[in-house]
Amino acid sequence: MKKVMTKIALFDFDGTLSQGYISMEFLDWLLKGGLYSSELYRQQKDLALGNKQGRVSYEDWCDQWGILWAKGLAGKKVSVVEKAAKDFFEKFKANIYPSSYKLIQLIKSRGFRTMQVSTAAFEVVSLAEKELAIDETHSTQVGTENGVYTDQLLTKFHMPIGKKEFIEKLITSGEYDMSTSMAFGDSIHDAAMLKKAKFSIALNPTKELADLARKNNWLILNHHNVVNHINKSLTQQA
Repeated sequence: MKKVMTKIALFDFDGTLSQGYISMEFLDWLLKGGLYSSELYRQQKDLALGNKQGRVSYEDWCDQWGILWAKGLAGKKVSVVEKAAKDFFEKFKANIYPSSYKLIQLIKSRGFRTMQVSTAAFEVVSLAEKELAIDETHSTQVGTENGVYTDQLLTKFHMPIGKKEFIEKLITSGEYDMSTSMAFGDSIHDAAMLKKAKFSIALNPTKELADLARKNNWLILNHHNVVNHINKSLTQQA
């Protein structure tokens, strides 16, 4: 008997489903609450500015962000940071595009398992998972021991190879139907994930990703038109 494989849809979060960078805004929140080093915060902001000015590539920014994030959490109680994350998210969730709720609901209604694959901190992006009713989240996580953070990263999502390795594991697992797979991303950091999916959507893309999308004949959509376009595409495929 032929094994029935699961249909999957993969989503980046920052820029794709929401405005802004959730982890950077969470850093602001933690600093104000006395839960993050002012020196590490300064380094984080310098990296973000460097990326904006073109001095630091997006990949290098993400890579260094993850390392500094782990250092900043080291020694903090998990329960305290998680409480701060919940308080922060109550305000941040207004940044989620209204269409993101409809998009996730639409895709799930067509039998897809939805996965959020993000560079962002698990403490906050996991709350977005619950808010949007996404099935599962894979993002940057820091190790813990006896309820306290270590300075060790458990994941590679902050690195250029992170999303690439993740989707390759999905493919080799044999559990997912890659012939119907969908992937949504907004930056070049999502390129490896988009290249492996059957249906690739550059959603609210940066110029760099938009250029790559045109070369690869990927769909280029924005948060205003994505629901209608995906609804038509799924209806035609049915």
